Parts: sequence; C-alpha cells; structure tokens
Amino acid sequence: MSTPTPTTSGAGQPSGVKICIHCKQDCAGKPRLKDASGAYACKACAEAFAAKQAGGGAGAGGRAKAAPSAPASTGSGFDDAPLSFDAPTEQPAFALPKCPGCSLPFTPGTQICMNCGYNIAKGRASKTRVSKQLVTAGEVTSMLTTANPLMWAIGGCAGGAIGAAIWITIVVATDREIGWVAWGVGALAGLGVGLVARSRAGMFSGVMAVIIAIAALGIAKYGVVSIVVDRAVATEIKEIEGLVLTDEIATSMVADELCAAEESRGVKLAWPQGSSADDATTKEEYPPGIWDKAAAQWKAATEPWREEFKTAQIAKMKADMNAGLSEFKSEVFKQTFSPFDLLWAALAIASAFKLGAGFSSDD
Repeated sequence: MSTPTPTTSGAGQPSGVKICIHCKQDCAGKPRLKDASGAYACKACAEAFAAKQAGGGAGAGGRAKAAPSAPASTGSGFDDAPLSFDAPTEQPAFALPKCPGCSLPFTPGTQICMNCGYNIAKGRASKTRVSKQLVTAGEVTSMLTTANPLMWAIGGCAGGAIGAAIWITIVVATDREIGWVAWGVGALAGLGVGLVARSRAGMFSGVMAVIIAIAALGIAKYGVVSIVVDRAVATEIKEIEGLVLTDEIATSMVADELCAAEESRGVKLAWPQGSSADDATTKEEYPPGIWDKAAAQWKAATEPWREEFKTAQIAKMKADMNAGLSEFKSEVFKQTFSPFDLLWAALAIASAFKLGAGFSSDD
C-alpha cells in the first residue's frame, strides 16, 4: 500500500498539513480529495457538499440537478484526485491559528510566539522576548569582545592602571603612602575584567583578574616608593649644590682624593680603628700624614683651582647617589611591606577575583 509523502503545501497550507476547506479539520491520513488549486476536502464533506449543491439547484430553477459523483477511489482512499463536483466559486483561504498575546497567526506546532513571546504550549505569557530586529554590528562586536580572553586582560589592565595612577597621584598630592588605596587598585582590576567578560565571566576570568591585580599592586607600590626616594634624593642634591666648602670640608675632600690615589698604587694605608674612606671626615679618622698633606695642598691652591675642584666633587657626589639609586629603591621597596600592607593586598586580591569572576553579593 503506497503512503503519500506530505512535503507539498497547497493553498498556503503548511507542509504536511491538509486542511479540509469545509470542516477546517486536518484530513491528512484520511480519505480526501484535492482540486486543481491544491485545496483539500475530506471525502465525507465533499459528498455532503455535492448533495447540497444538487438540492439547491433544484429549488432555484425547478429542475433537479444531478448530483455529481466523486471519482472512484484507486483503492487506497487517498486519491488526491481532482474534485469531480462543483466547488464554490470562492473557496475560503486556509486560516492559521492566532496568538492570544498579539493576535498574529502562527503555524501549528509553534511553542513560543516569535512576535510577543507568548508561551502557546503553556497558555500563558512568558518572560521570553524575541527581538524583532536583526543583530547589529555593535551587538556582534560585543559578542566577540566578551568571548575573547585577550579583551578581558586588556580591560583588567586598564582598570589596574587607573587604580595605580590614582594611588600614585594621592602620594604626590599628600606626600604620604596610604596603604588602603591598594584595595581599590585590586577592585578596579577585577572590575575591568568583569565588565568586558560580562555573561562569560567565571573562574578563569577571576583568576586572570587576580594575576593582573597582583601585577598592578606591585607596579603601583614600586612607583610610590620611587617617588618618595626621588624626592628625598632631590632634596639631598639641592643641599649638595648649595654646599659651602669650608677649609675643613675641602681638606677632607682632598684627603679622600689622596687616599684613593695611594690605594690605586697598591699602598696599604693604616686606617684608624673604626674608620674608613667612606666615613672619615676629620684628621683623627684618616691614616697618619694624609690630613697634613691635604691641608697643605688646599692652602696652596689657587681660587680657580678651588672652584673647579668644588664643581668636580659635587658632580661626583651626585653621580654616586644616582648610581646606586635603583638598588636603593629596590631595598626600600622590600622593607616597606608591613602587616597592614599584606592585609590590604589580600583584600585587593579577593575583590579582584570576585569582580572578575562576575560574582555578586547574591551569589
């Protein structure tokens, strides 16, 4: 027995649906007829309609019109053969069911109205809303951004940089290091990651926020230490530049030069106990004879020589200070971590993870 394949749709009917033009019921799987325009009629309705047409013709014209008979079935009962009776001049169009929410038609089997979001299957309004517009370029960009971990990192770095800049600005303005500002640096780093990741935020983005927060805290802390040290060094350099060379200070500088010259020639100097070239400033603190030689050399020097000597000594002291500046900053950086600094750092890291992972107080 052959089975028809419901793939065609006639008279605007959905594929697989064969609605009778009389009773408006689906006659798929039932004995039916089909006319040239593709309209369907179940066999019972077709015969009833033919009989009605025949009876109406007799009443109007006084002559009975022979009722046309339906074509003989080929045996299956699903002929889909041309109707052999007089069909109405205007056949009613197939009517789709309408959505209770917006009254727009929908195809049978639809679960959610694509216009208003009404849940047809459950028979009640739904929170689902279907967009009526195509996806915009901005929405596509947003989706690509939230799906790209590199963009998360850029957002976190931007937040961390803003936090570090705020911390350093406060130090410059107040000349004080306020430790709790570090908490804000971590929070801004996490917020930067979370805002970019949005709905894709989770454990991975939270860990990323923590790493960025730690880096931002380290950079900001070193920047704060660097500013404090640079200010102190600048003050000392100004004092050196305004230094007035008394005979005692000048003799000490000349003595340092003589000691350096002697040691460069391999001469072993007998430094008094507890004294060295780094801290000797008086006659008693230098090896025997050095101070007297230095005093005699300074006394015999001309004024231009003395000015040139002073300029060279000041330049040397500034160079010595700048040479060890980076190492000095690193040492200060290590020594400035107090228990409170560790507390603020822990709070900063926790906030960075929470904001970066997209967790809220309700989670």
